[in-house]
Amino acid sequence: MILFRVYLGVSSSTLQPEKITRRLRVSPDSFKRLGERLPPGGPDAPLRGHTDWVKEVFEVTDSARFEEVGRVVVGWGMPLAEELGRLAVDDADVSLNIVQKITDIEDPLEKGVWLSADLVRWLGVAKAAISIDQYVLHECFDGEVRRPSKT
Repeated sequence: MILFRVYLGVSSSTLQPEKITRRLRVSPDSFKRLGERLPPGGPDAPLRGHTDWVKEVFEVTDSARFEEVGRVVVGWGMPLAEELGRLAVDDADVSLNIVQKITDIEDPLEKGVWLSADLVRWLGVAKAAISIDQYVLHECFDGEVRRPSKT
C-alpha cells in the first residue's frame, strides 16, 4: 500500500517543459504543456495557462520509510537545487509536494512527516515551497466510509 506520494513540481506561465528540462538537465516523469487544451479537450476547450513539470521522488509504502525521501532529494545534488532556485527567481514556482493517504489512524507509519535539516537546506536553495495534502480514508464510527477528507 502506498502511504505517501512525493514529487518535485515546477510550474511556469512562461516556460515550456522542454526549456525547464534543458535548464535543469533532468527529465521529468510527466508534464502538462502551457497552451494545450484542458481535458476533456476538443476545439472549444480552454487552454492550459501554465506548464506543470513533475519529477517523482518516492512512493513510500509499507516497506519504505518517509525519511528516505530526504536522502533521494538531497542525492540529486546542490547544482540541481541551485538551478531550481534560479528558475524560481526568473519565472517558475518550485514545490515539494507530499500527498499522504491515511487508512489506519492507529498505525504510526501512516502519521507524521519528517524533513531532515539537509532536505530543508536543499529546498531553501531551490526556493521550493512545501505542499502537504493529507487524505484520511477510514470507517467512521457509524460504519460509513467517507472519502476523501482533506485536512
